Amino acid sequence: MAATEEEWVDLSFFQTLFDQASDGYIVLDHLLKVRYLNQTAKNWFGSPAKINDLTCSHLIKCEQIGHENHESKCLGCTALLKRSSFCSEQLNVRRKDGKAFPVSISYSYIPWHHHESFVLMSMRDITLQKKIEQERITTDALHYTVEERERIARDLHDTVAQDLAYVSLRIKQLRREWVHTALVPYQTVADEMTEINQVIDRSIKELRNSLYDLNFELETDFFEFIREHAIQLELRSGIKTEVEIDDAGMPWVDPVEVQMARMVKEVLTNIHKHSRAHHVKLWFKRTTRSMNIVITDDGIGFQPSVVQEDPRHYGIKSIMERCRILGGVAQVESQPGKGATWTFEIPAHYELKPNILHNTFNSSSNL
Repeated sequence: MAATEEEWVDLSFFQTLFDQASDGYIVLDHLLKVRYLNQTAKNWFGSPAKINDLTCSHLIKCEQIGHENHESKCLGCTALLKRSSFCSEQLNVRRKDGKAFPVSISYSYIPWHHHESFVLMSMRDITLQKKIEQERITTDALHYTVEERERIARDLHDTVAQDLAYVSLRIKQLRREWVHTALVPYQTVADEMTEINQVIDRSIKELRNSLYDLNFELETDFFEFIREHAIQLELRSGIKTEVEIDDAGMPWVDPVEVQMARMVKEVLTNIHKHSRAHHVKLWFKRTTRSMNIVITDDGIGFQPSVVQEDPRHYGIKSIMERCRILGGVAQVESQPGKGATWTFEIPAHYELKPNILHNTFNSSSNL
């Protein structure tokens, strides 16, 4: 149907306002039929010959991110029904050449005379903004990678490297004794070799643990992993395990959830090996802003400051460091005979891309 003279006068109002604007503007009538495109929108989507026969979805061929049902999620329909305006959702739309690009789009309800109404779609190309955001995400991810590499280097220096240096020193001492002593007692040699074998076995175990954790991935979501691991701990150790989860947020990106899973796993492994606990409680609360974790056991306890200073026990330091790399804060409170409480607070991670951080994190061992 051709537009009447009165309707063209109405549309000239929009032409005056928007024709030379750098953003794209599209005016829709009460049936969501396209009535007007400014020059920018025409450059993006073309100039259809029969403009009144098109709806907005036909024109921009939008690919709404995360929307399974376009009709029920269309904010243009909602703006008309509720006679309201909605600001800034991000969509991928297609140019006339078929290439997709991201836009920030707002819908404004405009009442008109004779009970007619319009919806004004205003669109801003955010390609450059997305590029800058992706560069920032990559920079953040590289920061995590560098931090983790430094942590791995420190852990290897404190464990495997020192163990191997000790073994090398003991073997050299034994060789000097053999050279300068006509007869070295068998028991002396046997004791030395037993100790050396123990150190080597420990180093091999640490390296195997590191290799295993390098390939560790969550086959389920984070909380499902926690539930399954708690059940396994109870079956293996007989320790009664209680899990309480308050999840008001949404899943975080895989590499961060993998890091948190490793962190919790290390704490539970330490409890299993050293605490002699009868009961463990794990409490999790995730909001849109952070994750709070509290793990409490009724075991024999320990002196955190003493254990952290002992070069043979680097588990606490490793756990704290892992939390710090995620931007979080970790604390352990314990006294001999009074159990232990681990507390973690980690800020939300939604933007980091999984493929950037994947497999960059290593794990350490236990107390």
